[in-house]
Amino acid sequence: MEYEHSQSALFEYTSTQHACRQPHVLMRPTITQCGDQWCALYGVNDQEGIVAYGATPEKASQAWDLVWLNGEEY
Repeated sequence: MEYEHSQSALFEYTSTQHACRQPHVLMRPTITQCGDQWCALYGVNDQEGIVAYGATPEKASQAWDLVWLNGEEY
């Protein structure tokens, strides 16, 4: 039982560390609702900044991470 508990704790710690290193967590883009979509924006506006859209704030954040990491619009 002790081993299972320590493995579970290690998994939780590793998951938390991974989540804390995601680009949207570190860079903190602004998340706003735009019609039926959510927008994650880092910068002054979508022409000069980094922007991504998604159906939920989480999906917009995930899409923003892809733009940040890959330089491509999603």
